[in-house]
Amino acid sequence: MRLIAGVAAMVLGLAGAGADERGPVTVAPVVLPHLPLGLVNFASGKAINMSVSPGAGAFRSRNDPPGRIWTITDRGPSVDCTEERELVGPDGKQLCSGGSRGRIYLLPGYAPSIYAIDMSEKGGRFAEMIVLSGASGKPLTGIANPVTRARAEAAVSAEGETLALDPSGVSPGALVRLANGTFWVADNYGPSLLEVAAGGKVLRRLVPGALAEDYRGADYPVEAVLPDILSLRQVGRGFEGLAVSADETVLYAAMQSAVMNPDIAAYRASPAVRILKIDRASGRTLAQYLYRLDTPGEFYGEDTVATRIIRQSDVRITEIAALEDGRLLVIERLRNLTRIYRIDPASAEPLPPPLLEAGTTPALETAPPEGWPALGARPMEKTTIFHSGPGRMLGSRLNGMAVLSDREIAVIANNDFGIDGSRTQMFRLTFPASVLK
Repeated sequence: MRLIAGVAAMVLGLAGAGADERGPVTVAPVVLPHLPLGLVNFASGKAINMSVSPGAGAFRSRNDPPGRIWTITDRGPSVDCTEERELVGPDGKQLCSGGSRGRIYLLPGYAPSIYAIDMSEKGGRFAEMIVLSGASGKPLTGIANPVTRARAEAAVSAEGETLALDPSGVSPGALVRLANGTFWVADNYGPSLLEVAAGGKVLRRLVPGALAEDYRGADYPVEAVLPDILSLRQVGRGFEGLAVSADETVLYAAMQSAVMNPDIAAYRASPAVRILKIDRASGRTLAQYLYRLDTPGEFYGEDTVATRIIRQSDVRITEIAALEDGRLLVIERLRNLTRIYRIDPASAEPLPPPLLEAGTTPALETAPPEGWPALGARPMEKTTIFHSGPGRMLGSRLNGMAVLSDREIAVIANNDFGIDGSRTQMFRLTFPASVLK
């Protein structure tokens, strides 16, 4: 069996942990160097040794050198306020005095960054780093935006100090790179899309129209051209997948979960996710498509779900990627389980106008899937390409995917900046036939 970076490749079959309809899929680890970020200490005595986490998204184009993929970090090392007791210890100082809807930023000045990774038979190496910056040249932060018409979150430091919210802050979830070196980055906050020059400077940010005023003071131009309904996203559940057409005229942006239309109960229970087709030049949305997430029972089995606290909102889209023929690959994830599907926007039916606006009754997100056809909504057809099994061979934070050829992809998992001791995990998935054509 071939070895990659000193670790044996795994052959996964239908009776095992992963396959497509044509045979087993080979999964080979790609070992990446460790990039330390430093140590943060808490008053309780707890200390965390952090590291760079370049797994929020991945991309490769046909113009890239052999073995090159591009990845991006998310907002930076942070911990949800609901987990602060675990972070600082039972005797630690309470950091989130303003409530649980917020985050503790361990390095408030951290700048989200793009990394180039070059892969070989020996593993991977970091070849380039590009820091995201504003028009002024100042690096961006990952601190939350001061939104008033979307669900907001507070920000505190590791010392418990309240941090000023940042209209320029971004929480990257995916990226693509054009032939001229320009990047587009998908963001979880707005949600929004950022056009980024080859050197990292943000050229413009596309946000929902309802949030136009919230981004005044941003260190780059802001265009409020995205659909208002996107501003109903749950905190941290904005755009998590981004793809670009072969001719680079169209972007596809995928929400991570259902929007809160009309409320948080709809978000928690609905498998309806919106995938947008966007004209890259104007930022105008050309169509919205309905994507149906699998249920937790389809991942784990109904018996397992019945004994655990698992909601539909625990299933999410974590990445999309475009194939040369215009079809897309989609990663769905439930905790440590991963599924990859192939979909075809060209054969899908866009959502009808009434379902593009909040206030429509019944809302798409409150209707059961069997009721979608009566609303004029038909989900995109999905073809299974890969599924992991009950083991953890692909990790629990698989967020990035780059298409390497017609039968090979690379996937990368976020290490959450090493907060829990994790290392970045990356794998090459090789299919037995040209299933990616």
